[in-house]
Amino acid sequence: MARSREISFRTLMVVGVHGSLLAMVVAAFATQWGLTAATGRAEAERQRLVRIARASDDLMQHMLNEEGGLRGYLASGEIIFLQPYAAARDLDDVDVRQMLGLLNDGERAEFEPLITRLHERTDSWQALAVAQIGQRRRGAIAHLDLLLDEGRSRFDAIRAAKAELDKALELHTARRNGANDRRLEVRREISFVILLGTLLGAALLIWFVTVKTLQPLSELALAALDDASFPAPSGRLRIREISRLSSALQGLQGRVHEREAQLARQHDVAAALSAFSEVSQLIEEEAELHSMLARALQEELGPSALHILLRKPGSEGLDVAWPRDHGPALAVARFPILQDPASCRGIRTGVAVSIAEASAPTACECKLGVPEEGSYLCLPMIATGEVIGLVNLQARRPGDFTSERVRLAQSYVGVAATALSSIRLLALARDRALRDGLTGVYNRRFLDELFPKQLALARRTSRPLSVLMLDLDHFKACNDTYGHDAGDRVLCAFVRILQEEARTSDSVIRYGGEEFLMLLPETDEQGAAAFAERIRSAVERRAFGESGLPAAISLRCSIGVSSMPSHGESPGALILAADRALYLAKQQGRNRVVVAEVKANAA
Repeated sequence: MARSREISFRTLMVVGVHGSLLAMVVAAFATQWGLTAATGRAEAERQRLVRIARASDDLMQHMLNEEGGLRGYLASGEIIFLQPYAAARDLDDVDVRQMLGLLNDGERAEFEPLITRLHERTDSWQALAVAQIGQRRRGAIAHLDLLLDEGRSRFDAIRAAKAELDKALELHTARRNGANDRRLEVRREISFVILLGTLLGAALLIWFVTVKTLQPLSELALAALDDASFPAPSGRLRIREISRLSSALQGLQGRVHEREAQLARQHDVAAALSAFSEVSQLIEEEAELHSMLARALQEELGPSALHILLRKPGSEGLDVAWPRDHGPALAVARFPILQDPASCRGIRTGVAVSIAEASAPTACECKLGVPEEGSYLCLPMIATGEVIGLVNLQARRPGDFTSERVRLAQSYVGVAATALSSIRLLALARDRALRDGLTGVYNRRFLDELFPKQLALARRTSRPLSVLMLDLDHFKACNDTYGHDAGDRVLCAFVRILQEEARTSDSVIRYGGEEFLMLLPETDEQGAAAFAERIRSAVERRAFGESGLPAAISLRCSIGVSSMPSHGESPGALILAADRALYLAKQQGRNRVVVAEVKANAA
């Protein structure tokens, strides 16, 4: 009996579910095919009637073109007016044949006489037109008004025939469209009834199969949804496979819940780490990266203390990057590791140091990274094979840093180390690209970036901005006499004078050759002139002779001054004004400061 029930179950599944689905698909396809075919026929008929009406309109348009050309020719005698007449004349018969060809057998009795009448009227008008054209070719027409009136009378007859045809077409189209719409509505209702009946029959079959055979599976599914224990099958039909499935699911349920929790945690961690990696690639400032790394480690690991120690480029010591406001508590004198990073085991070996108990014999002696009690973790920050810093995490609970938590922290620190190295490399490359290779001051590329920003700031704050254009006098003679190596050293010495005199906010730019430019924010024309005079005096006092060079080297400089807004409000205008002032200084004997002249069109 159980075997027959198992077979019956399979039969019911095939007949009930698959048979119902097949019946619904066939019914839906048949009804949809019928509706599509009926709709296509109705649309084809609608388009045919529209084409008949369009052919009638085309015929009328051609007649209008012929009439206009004829009138122009009769009035002027110019043959050019017959061009539209000749172009449209041959199309009349085409339009009539097209209308007749589009009529079906049932429409010919109604519309063929109307179309024929319209054609006869057009032929009558064209016969008159041919006669009038021949008369006009023989000479001017004495009674033109009479001829035009006769032509107008016959054209009005064409309009009347056209109106009669259009009215009949409109009524016929409305009748046919209405009839087609009613037939489509009836077909839709029949299709709906067929589909509804098929759906109800399928629903009854599926309900029967569900109640009689699928109830045990439903109970198992509900138990799974409610996170409850899987029940044994109940009801008149007991299926052996479902009983075994229930028993297996009960044992599996515990393991699934445990694995789900583990996977959810791993997914969250991976998503957070991926987001951290993506954002870190977009960061351009080290401080922002330090803050983001600290927040991420605090959120993921919750340490009681967190330190980020970094090596600055070109320095052997460590700086405390986090906490940012560490104050004097992390002074170098108190924690020697900041001055001697090699004393740190993690930095020295480049390997993570994880100590489960701060009092263990293997714990480090560093007071900065080792708590009085609990556990700690030190992770070196490694980029391009070099240790560039260290992250120290502390916890009050012993053994807090498990192997999983250590791997997580290493992932964050590794991403941050790579991002930090990229930030430093980009900053170094940018700085090199914006500096002159000989003197170390900024170049014209930097000027192109800085000048518009300085001007915008000056305009926004209504503060002055001045430009100095500086040039060493007789520098070419120095180069020719003592060589280019001596000239290069003289330029470097000149730059040192400019840097000594400049404020922190001032910018020194090598403009070209021995010509330099200085941007002076918050400096008006008088202040800039006084500042330029100090530079000129400093250069005049300086002996440029260096070791290996004659002490007789003594150069002077000429300086041109321009200010915003007196001499312009654009980079080009201010540089041009300062350059012209420098040229005047050269003309007036060199070794002097000249302020640019104020012009009425300064901009």
